[in-house]
Amino acid sequence: MTEELKRLVVGTAGHIDHGKTTLVHCLTGTDTDRLPEEQSRGMSIELGFARLELEAHLEVDFIDVPGHERFVGTMTAGASGIEAALLVIAVDDGVMPQTREHLRILTLLNIRDIIVLISKCDLADDEYVEWQREAISEFLDEQKCSPAAILPISAKTGEGLEKLRNILKDLATKHTKNNSQELGLLAVDRAFSLPGQGRVVTGTLRQGTFALEMPLYLHSNKAKEILETKCRGLHRHGVAESLVDGPSRVALSVKSKKKVGLEKGDWISTTPMVLTDCLLVYITDLDENLAIHEEIEFHCGTSMRIARPKGTGLTREQFAFLELNEPCWLIGGLRFILRQSASHGKVTVGGGEIADARQPKFKGVYQDLKRLNAHPSESELITYIGRGSRVLELNLNDIGTRFNGQLQAAVERAVKGKQYRQLISRDGSLASTSHLHEAQLAVVATIKSELADRPEASGLPENVIYSKLPRWSKAELQHAVKQGLENDTIARKQGLLRAQAASETLDPRKTPILERVKALLMEADAMPPSIPELAKALRASPRDVRDVVQKLHHHREVIKLAPDLYSIATTAERIIPKVITALQSEDLMTAAALKPLIAEGISRKWAIPWLEYLDRAKVTVRRGNERSLHPSRRVNS
Repeated sequence: MTEELKRLVVGTAGHIDHGKTTLVHCLTGTDTDRLPEEQSRGMSIELGFARLELEAHLEVDFIDVPGHERFVGTMTAGASGIEAALLVIAVDDGVMPQTREHLRILTLLNIRDIIVLISKCDLADDEYVEWQREAISEFLDEQKCSPAAILPISAKTGEGLEKLRNILKDLATKHTKNNSQELGLLAVDRAFSLPGQGRVVTGTLRQGTFALEMPLYLHSNKAKEILETKCRGLHRHGVAESLVDGPSRVALSVKSKKKVGLEKGDWISTTPMVLTDCLLVYITDLDENLAIHEEIEFHCGTSMRIARPKGTGLTREQFAFLELNEPCWLIGGLRFILRQSASHGKVTVGGGEIADARQPKFKGVYQDLKRLNAHPSESELITYIGRGSRVLELNLNDIGTRFNGQLQAAVERAVKGKQYRQLISRDGSLASTSHLHEAQLAVVATIKSELADRPEASGLPENVIYSKLPRWSKAELQHAVKQGLENDTIARKQGLLRAQAASETLDPRKTPILERVKALLMEADAMPPSIPELAKALRASPRDVRDVVQKLHHHREVIKLAPDLYSIATTAERIIPKVITALQSEDLMTAAALKPLIAEGISRKWAIPWLEYLDRAKVTVRRGNERSLHPSRRVNS
């Protein structure tokens, strides 16, 4: 059996002229300064690449980055996709501006394995090297960085290089590669054309697998459309390969029926990505000492856009809304860096992770985002996603590329918990249960209003409903009609629809009462009036009101909390998911802890009937003075 090849992608980082390129050359024999301008000026301008074979089946791919402040954007592109980093600090200079900024970028990109190298140690005696080590350790503590090692080295004398190789060997051995079922994703950092080979691109295969003749999707920011192709050639450091697992440095040639204009900033993947100019992001870190500009640089992969924070602005460890100046190909879960101009050039202000790569705009989105940040529970997250799904449909086929892991898992749990239902459509469309219930009510109301002035009509064509209710998609309205037919609120005869809601079977004198009862219960939300209170408010007899409420209950438009106490059904649909989410993380909760999940400031008058209803509905199980989640509602981990 052939031994599995283990490979580590390592990036350099550090201030200009601290010896990054010299170190890589010393380790690999490759001069990564390939451009004439780089060689004449003695400084890196573009990304450089080299390979180190530590031993059989154990390799390191090096990405050497520029250290000059003007090329931090290039450094960010190089750091995207690496697994470990060498932070090089010259013994004669110590910590410098780009030392700080490069470390910040590595941290924001979630690169945890950082080896700190004190370079040029041949220029200092042991005492000075030790003093510099202590100063660097203090700097790292301030930045909350725990490096894999702090190692004095010298490219001139070879000091520390063998220890460095052993550290890299240990890291390469412990890193496990992503399996082939993951999305194959490569951010293009170089592109050129070769006769007979078409367009050739290089980049870091971040995850997944590329193989010869594998179908691939090309995402060019110029084309604004996805081009399908196949991998025609695959190389690693000049050696032809039939298959490469990520993370790894890769060069590949692609051909397409349409002209392929791939360049730095584009993507190649095994699954279609999202073209977007509006993002929901999670800010993992932010320099709160800086005033954030109205326009900032958004760096992701090897691309850069100008972003405008909208609504709630940017706050550390909160969700934020970003609009990009130009559409960009992205997926959920990618890490990004934010930079802006300062008096001395440009600075990195923060970064985070893309939560929703295609954030829809909808009425009240900024208020909803503010509420989500104030109460960042899964229930609020699902509510926020559900509001957006009314503008931009969800479907099972793209939640893996559109959302990060947190949001994708939340949607999948919501589907299992019946908070979302899959519609009858080819793309696996989803819609929230409450949104579908509202659609069903709207369909019945539309049928009634359209037929009110045409008593001679035998029914309403279904396509009229689609044109009259643009708030819902056709798939959602089809689902609403299907549910209406199943629960007898709608009848179909000879292809035409008629309403046969509970109100149509009532005494005509009671029909106005029904709509007013529904309106009062909807307005009361979780604290509904009792039937006697409804009768008093409507100046109707309790018997008539009770008859109306029982009809509504029969058609599941209201739920029964206690004798003579009913609530509108959509309120229960909102409360149940919140209770389930809370009890997933808490084994037991008291009535006092559960009350705010039902409604803020709710009194015992309504809280006790609600808790008893949740027990009857098999949402909760009472255990003395506390409640736990009903076994049927628990998600298997």
